[in-house]
Amino acid sequence: MAATAKVPAEPRAAVRMVEPAFLDRESAAQFLALGVTTFCDLVRKGQIAKPRQLSGNRVGWLYTELLEFATSRPVADLLPPPNAGNRKGKGKRAANDESAPS
Repeated sequence: MAATAKVPAEPRAAVRMVEPAFLDRESAAQFLALGVTTFCDLVRKGQIAKPRQLSGNRVGWLYTELLEFATSRPVADLLPPPNAGNRKGKGKRAANDESAPS
């Protein structure tokens, strides 16, 4: 008699992704597409929720409060300029310096 294979109730590919309850400073800033310094300035000014105490020396920002801050931001009419985020590499700068007349 042939053995039958058991089919799992839920396939492994269907694993649910769960959002974290808390984010550390770097992750919270990245979630909001901000630099860490800008994020900390907004926290100091009270524009973003303060962190919550997780343990003796550990704090974190509640994901839902960060999401609430993100969704409360006004819609922008202006698009970033075409060169936004493009940094000149050192190689380009060095190549331009060599071609300049002395």
